[in-house]
Amino acid sequence: MTERGDPRAVFEPTYACNPDDPTETQVELRFVTWENQPAGGWICVRHAFDGGHEFRYYPPNNDLIDIDRECIKVVLVVRPSGSGRVSSTTPVASSTSPIAFSQSTTSTVSPEPSSTNPPALFTDLTPSGFRFLGCAPEERRVVPFDFPGRTLTSLMTSDNAMANAKCIAFCANAGYKYAGTEWSRECWCANSYAPMRQPATTVASLESCNYRCSGAAGEFCGGDSWISLYERCEVGEGCENVVFT
Repeated sequence: MTERGDPRAVFEPTYACNPDDPTETQVELRFVTWENQPAGGWICVRHAFDGGHEFRYYPPNNDLIDIDRECIKVVLVVRPSGSGRVSSTTPVASSTSPIAFSQSTTSTVSPEPSSTNPPALFTDLTPSGFRFLGCAPEERRVVPFDFPGRTLTSLMTSDNAMANAKCIAFCANAGYKYAGTEWSRECWCANSYAPMRQPATTVASLESCNYRCSGAAGEFCGGDSWISLYERCEVGEGCENVVFT
């Protein structure tokens, strides 16, 4: 499920009736296990910071349950409709689930819009006083509220009109040295970051920041657990982007 070298999720395809049309069948991708992890966990969906939702892996016997951020078990469904859409449905929880809920819901995830003009590798913001450092890794699968796993941990905002220039302006106005965009619509700020989060300087390293900005389709705004990282240039020094080879 990822190109980062993380453990892979293993699914088992099964067949079931389409709840919208009982005369049709659909393929359900039932989660089996997370590679190199004990059996018994599941894929779930929970509330995100911006009021949306995000998918997570819920390990077996998890005792770190945040009642304010429940994680609802889901089954991925592929419907042979030719629509190019993937639906996910939440089954009724069993008595062994740590969180009880009583009705099923359905959500649809549409593919990203295509474009004949692919974005540049990164957005040049040196005229605005920020240099691009690269695509930095994140480790978001921690609690509470994921901030300890972020590269930039001081301030965050999200916006459906997000663009890289908008993010650096937000962080600069708040007095921060570093700014970064992620997940198309998130903007993160801080004055420092851990050495382990230093971006690589190869062209290939930029491939993980492949989510188009929600407010600027001609730009990339990070990715899933990857952040497009910018640094404020100091007064009197040159302001140049990192060179990628």
